[in-house]
Amino acid sequence: MRSRCCRTGSNGSTLPHKSSDTSHGSPAGFFARHPLWQRLHRYVMGTALAGFAVKIATERTGAVVALR
Repeated sequence: MRSRCCRTGSNGSTLPHKSSDTSHGSPAGFFARHPLWQRLHRYVMGTALAGFAVKIATERTGAVVALR
């Protein structure tokens, strides 16, 4: 006989996925209505990602040195 937790576990795990699916449209709708904010968001995120890429490329850790 299956325990109760198995049935509620499978049902309970779908709720966060459904709620996150519906909440992801909210920022997209906001940026679609506000093109200036969309441009600013792209600039900020692009700058942050470029900064992370430069940091990762220039950091010297033991694992990177061992590969050379």
